[in-house]
Amino acid sequence: MKKTLHLILAFIAMFLSANAAMAQSGSVDIDGITYNSANGQTAYVSGFVDTTLTHAKILASVTINGYALPVTGIGSYAFGTNYSSGKEAKYLSSVEFPSSITNIGDHAFHGCSQLESVDLPNSLTGIGEYAFMGTNITSMELPASVSEIGYYAFSHNTTKLTCKSTTPPTLIAGKYDGGSQPTLQNISIVYVPDGCAKAYKSVDPWASAVVVDGNGVSVSVNVTPGMLGEEILNHTNALPDVNYLTISGALNETDINHIK
Repeated sequence: MKKTLHLILAFIAMFLSANAAMAQSGSVDIDGITYNSANGQTAYVSGFVDTTLTHAKILASVTINGYALPVTGIGSYAFGTNYSSGKEAKYLSSVEFPSSITNIGDHAFHGCSQLESVDLPNSLTGIGEYAFMGTNITSMELPASVSEIGYYAFSHNTTKLTCKSTTPPTLIAGKYDGGSQPTLQNISIVYVPDGCAKAYKSVDPWASAVVVDGNGVSVSVNVTPGMLGEEILNHTNALPDVNYLTISGALNETDINHIK
């Protein structure tokens, strides 16, 4: 009898829990942005209804069917160009993220050509494939919380990256491109915390970029014509860590060849 009662109570609890989740699932449009909940526990940005949207202020929580839910993600194609429907956020130029966001999905901002910069929250852990492809972002700062970056996550215009993590985030291979190898795309310089350059340089494809430790190491040399090579050799011990070389004085053809 006790066993039967326990089974009935367990079934009732599961039924109530399922109903509660169903009651909370759904969607809501706020300020031109659509929020969706599939599990009744959290919400995410699933799209937009205002095609003239220029600034997207993502809310930290939304109320769906009477339940307040934290907004934890930007869904796939949330603002990205949807080639099936032809919908695009072509006027979007700025985004404000709350500290509740942990994930930015695949193609989330793909094609938002007016977007020139983003301030990513310290809660963010993952960035999806092609998330910022097609934007006009030239440099980006990744908070220390970011641990995974999807294939071609950045714009081709992005050439500089600042990583706050002491360990290199994992760059993921392409999911839909035959398992294409991870890539830094056009990023040529990566700034990392003091003392962490060696860790980044030891991992591909981070090693393909110029990795700068902290604010970088600068060396200045004052030369007379023909003496540049000798002056550089005087700094041999520092050369592997030098990021900026300032040359002052007169140069001749020999010096120019050294620079080349």
